[in-house]
Amino acid sequence: MFAGGVGSLGQMQAHPSHPAPDTSATAAELLGGLWRDLGEQASTAAGVIPGVGAAVDQHAAAIRDALSAGAGVIGPVALASYASGLREVATEQGWELPAAVTWPEAGWQEIRLAAVCLLARQLGHV
Repeated sequence: MFAGGVGSLGQMQAHPSHPAPDTSATAAELLGGLWRDLGEQASTAAGVIPGVGAAVDQHAAAIRDALSAGAGVIGPVALASYASGLREVATEQGWELPAAVTWPEAGWQEIRLAAVCLLARQLGHV
């Protein structure tokens, strides 16, 4: 469960199919779309499938630590940029966001993006 990985944070940059947001409005649109595409089903799965919630929480903590280092606050643009970069690296490695995730077999990419969704919800960005 939760196999695979994506390159380091340093490799995450904008990509034409997943452009990094440059405004709060663009970030809100990107995070809202990600919530609809993945976050809602991840939230449901985390509540009923053992291990999924814990995995998403661990990834969320890692993202929080990486993005708030020193600042303490994660704004919508930073979080959306992170998600955009993650999707870009994953796409370059042949990954595609499935329409419906089989959560017990979810890959690192799905869990990490679900964690972005969790943070976006917790921080009031979606």
